[in-house]
Amino acid sequence: MTLGFAVLLSVLLTSSDARWVHIDHGNLTWESPEVSPLGERFLFCHNFEGDHPRRFYWRFNGSSVLPERTQIHKGRLTFLKGANAIRRRFVGFYDCCVRESLGSACYRTHLSLDEPVLSEGRNVVGEDIASLELVEGHSYLLRLFAATKRFESLVCSLNSKFRLPPNVHFSNDRMAKTRDSALYYQMRIEDVGEDNTGIYDCTLRLRKNETRTKRFSVTEEFQSPKMMQHFALLSLLVTLGAAAVSLDEATTTKDGSEWCPIPLTGTKCPASSFFHYYKCCGTLNSDCCFNLQVWVIIVLVVLAVLMLASFVLGLLRCVFCRR
Repeated sequence: MTLGFAVLLSVLLTSSDARWVHIDHGNLTWESPEVSPLGERFLFCHNFEGDHPRRFYWRFNGSSVLPERTQIHKGRLTFLKGANAIRRRFVGFYDCCVRESLGSACYRTHLSLDEPVLSEGRNVVGEDIASLELVEGHSYLLRLFAATKRFESLVCSLNSKFRLPPNVHFSNDRMAKTRDSALYYQMRIEDVGEDNTGIYDCTLRLRKNETRTKRFSVTEEFQSPKMMQHFALLSLLVTLGAAAVSLDEATTTKDGSEWCPIPLTGTKCPASSFFHYYKCCGTLNSDCCFNLQVWVIIVLVVLAVLMLASFVLGLLRCVFCRR
């Protein structure tokens, strides 16, 4: 860290004649920062002066106009609750420019997505589906009705409200890769978010007072990669613990030799060669096998507790986060 500060100091001093010194902090994925209990993510400036009292100037892809659902608070760029639904719009370069005592510098971070976001062309929903579970941040095309020349109007409501979210649009474009190449009146939902969940009621009005109706429900699927990794590892530890508890005890063969099971495998080995510091003292209730079970369980419990503590601290981290 001292070497890094020394290099930065030399850069600022040798570039005092320049108006701004540009320093690249490298890449950062959207999934990397911890999410606060309020659903916020933070992008820090990482400037040289930790207690910089002056203003922070943030720019996105060279523009002073920042993306929606963001704000600057205490020098850090905050992605507000619900920003995960439009995360594809945040990909790009972020520059944090400050006028420090050593000179003026811009600190750049490149934000990217670790998991790709699928567009509506990859997510086509058939007209016969009545219940949908859409992934947050992805886009979808929902087939509502087959197109007809007798069309007059198409009206949809969400939870009995006819004012739909701004990311809901309608289209009757020809679908690609369909066998019948038919035309459909479609609903296009871009960047699915919490506002898109609920019950949709759509009415297609045709000539001669003929109508067609369709009702379907939309729920949102959201999984935090870090949380899922913690839960997956905890589940693995629990499974291993259960396997350790169910280890078979040593058995005695016809020739009188004892055999102990090798943990988590289906094979057994002679008790005399089963780890030289373990000795089978009994016959059917071998102490070496019992001791091994106990130690395996203790290790797994300790690992599970550490993972659970890491998970809880990760959730609370941003509550008391400091620059």
